Formats: sequence, C-alpha cells, structure tokens
Amino acid sequence: MRNKGKNILWPEYLDSSRSRSEGRRLPKRLSVSSPRIEEIQRVIKSLGLEFEITQETSYPKTHWQKTGHIVLLKRESKTTVIRKIAMRILEERKKNQKKS
Repeated sequence: MRNKGKNILWPEYLDSSRSRSEGRRLPKRLSVSSPRIEEIQRVIKSLGLEFEITQETSYPKTHWQKTGHIVLLKRESKTTVIRKIAMRILEERKKNQKKS
C-alpha cells in the first residue's frame, strides 16, 4: 500500500559507505558515515517536520539488518529533504568534533 502524501526515509539513503546501487541517494560529499535513526530523528524535529518512526523494519536490499525507517509528511521533494537532513547531520558532527 502506498503512502500518499508521505515520504519513506531509510538511513541507507544518507550512508556514505553505501554505493548508489546499494541505496545511497546523495553524492558522497553530502553523505554521512553510518547515520543512526536517532540522529535523523533529532534533525527532523529541528526542521519542524511531521514524522513517525517505524523500528524493526529493514531496507529491502539488506533485509537481514533491522535499521528502521521514518515516514515523513510530504512538504518538499524527497531529495530536497534528504539533502537538508544530511547537511544538518554533517554540521552537528563538525560541532561535536570541535568540542572534543
């Protein structure tokens, strides 16, 4: 069943360790290494987007790994939202590195 008016977001879309054929949706320079669902959730909240998290689901190409996914209410294109999330995660990680 399709989720009309919603976007499904898998952590694999942002993962720099994956190839495009393995599910990465962004260029490597904008991707994040090993993004966690909690990290993505925090960024989505800060962007003010409506969402719900589904734990214990697996990306179809890696059905043995239960990474979970996020269902977002569609306001912009999926690619635009993924880019915003990835850029915000990269910014947060840089800030945390400077603090350490």
